[in-house]
Amino acid sequence: MKKNWISFLLLFVLMVSLGTEAFAANGETGAPVTGDTKLTSPISGQHQYGKLEAELRSGTYDVDVTLMELTPTGWVGIYILTATNANRAVSVNYYLEGGKQYRLQVKSQSSGWGHLYNYIP
Repeated sequence: MKKNWISFLLLFVLMVSLGTEAFAANGETGAPVTGDTKLTSPISGQHQYGKLEAELRSGTYDVDVTLMELTPTGWVGIYILTATNANRAVSVNYYLEGGKQYRLQVKSQSSGWGHLYNYIP
């Protein structure tokens, strides 16, 4: 009986530890802009690639989407994705480290948006 109980306990601990990593919540954040700059809500990285998107919806000015990471000294821009008249919708897969916080700064004098997923949709 004691052997079965220990086996069950070890199996339970293994399932819980793997389950928290495998079933961590997927998240996303984004913002539309029209002639201004907006900051999004932060999301957590998951030790995997996420998807960063920028789209120019109307107008002639670029849409700049800056991926920002929270560091001990504050928010720091780590990557910029730009949608232009020639490439109105662009995206890139970017590795988001687990436990770190990320947000976007979306900026344009035209109309567009930026979006970040902490997974590949």
